[in-house]
Amino acid sequence: MTIAVADLSHLAGNSVAAPGKAIGVLVVHECPLFRVGLCSFLGQQSDCRLIGEAIQPKDVLLLIREQRPDVVLLDGSLTTTDPLDLVQQLRQQGVPGILVFAPPMGDEETPFRFLMYGVTAYEDSTISGEDLLVTIRRVAQGECLITGDDLLSQAARRERLAHIRRNALLVTRNDAHCLSRQVENCQGTKTQESLCSISERDQAILERIARGGTNAQVAQALGIGPHIVKNRLDQLFKKLNIHDRTSAVIMALRNQWITLDGIHSLSL
Repeated sequence: MTIAVADLSHLAGNSVAAPGKAIGVLVVHECPLFRVGLCSFLGQQSDCRLIGEAIQPKDVLLLIREQRPDVVLLDGSLTTTDPLDLVQQLRQQGVPGILVFAPPMGDEETPFRFLMYGVTAYEDSTISGEDLLVTIRRVAQGECLITGDDLLSQAARRERLAHIRRNALLVTRNDAHCLSRQVENCQGTKTQESLCSISERDQAILERIARGGTNAQVAQALGIGPHIVKNRLDQLFKKLNIHDRTSAVIMALRNQWITLDGIHSLSL
């Protein structure tokens, strides 16, 4: 069993770290050298409290329940379990801050998927110690450092959104009117009105899709049949001239039909 506990005294509660209180940090990383260096660095910080390290899911969850860390530093390429599943379990256990080190083979959708499961920061493993410390302090205070703009810039690199990207790189999420006009010029088939709003039912479906829900889970949460969810999504794809769920969520975030706060407040 790979588990090492650096400090056995409990943290009070599982809310954000109180000002002046040492930040409880749990390290979950498979690379031994990286893990040793990270733990050594954290041990030298007066406002951080290394509560332990682990790589096996059962060990991680045991430390979470017993030590109640403020921040978990997680290897995004963990092989002992699916990192996304582990993130979901950490959120269920009430961990306030989860920082994921980007996996080497991650693609443009990787930060999006981690955010939808509840990650609050996503950093490259080459981050400096100073920047890492600043990030730990911020997520310990409840900040989410992955923004909707970050997701949009990642999604813009995808080939299937190239026809939007040519005319929308300078568009912000707060300018839905401008976006709809530019998409019209790019696609030539959709009216401005069709892109300016969606129904409340479609919004509710997209929020739960963004949370990672299947058609069956969305249907159960909304009290409707799975076939209704599928039909609404098919109609939405046709209306927006897109072809998959991720593109629908990205467009909904861009137009502010759904929000990150709204997504995080939902349960499936």
